[in-house]
Amino acid sequence: MIGVEFGKIPAGLQATLGEYYSAMIAGNMVENYRVQVNFTINNLAVFRFLPPLIISDEELEYGLNAFEASVELVVKTVAEAQVSA
Repeated sequence: MIGVEFGKIPAGLQATLGEYYSAMIAGNMVENYRVQVNFTINNLAVFRFLPPLIISDEELEYGLNAFEASVELVVKTVAEAQVSA
């Protein structure tokens, strides 16, 4: 298991984008890449990668690329929303 903690989205954008970057990133990973991540019970800013023990190198690379692309997309989306706000 690998846990990743993200910060909060700027307060002025939380009403439209949500409270944490983690929710947007996880949503993009599921919707666009079919990579499932789970949030921790006590902190919605943290999500967990739970790859199987028998994951192949190709599957691992796919998951990491999905994570990277999702983070980049969300950071860009939030930055654009800040400019237009």
